[in-house]
Amino acid sequence: MGHVSGYVSNNTSLLLKVLDNCNNAIYSQNVGPFTTGTNLGIIYVTPSANGIITIKGKLLTCSVTNVVNGYAIIILNNWVHYAAADANGNFSTNYAICSSSSASVQITGVDATAQQQGNPATYTVTPPVTNVGNVSACGNSTTQYYQLHIGWQ
Repeated sequence: MGHVSGYVSNNTSLLLKVLDNCNNAIYSQNVGPFTTGTNLGIIYVTPSANGIITIKGKLLTCSVTNVVNGYAIIILNNWVHYAAADANGNFSTNYAICSSSSASVQITGVDATAQQQGNPATYTVTPPVTNVGNVSACGNSTTQYYQLHIGWQ
């Protein structure tokens, strides 16, 4: 549900378009010209056929137990999602997709408690749900150190 408003010059015709997440017009209507303030009322729009895909899996610690405090960094088509792991290490996130063509997703597991993360791994996306299985959150330290010296002369 949304609301759109704005000022338009008198006697101006407009083309009202509603675009889906893939920039496809899913609704179009000529409106105007208007000489006074006008409410177009409620406009119902049918969602596009573009789909939602779910990426899910399980994060594992260095000792191959469930990550209880961590997250997955998930990159699909240059869109980055951070999906928190539950108490059993499970994570899940959704993406809106523009086509059913094959794609790949890159996932990095992070164990916040142990301050570890795994190496990024690539998986093939299979709509509507891609279960990547176990994802390692081990092997690389997530801690960084900065040393700052402040001195006066």
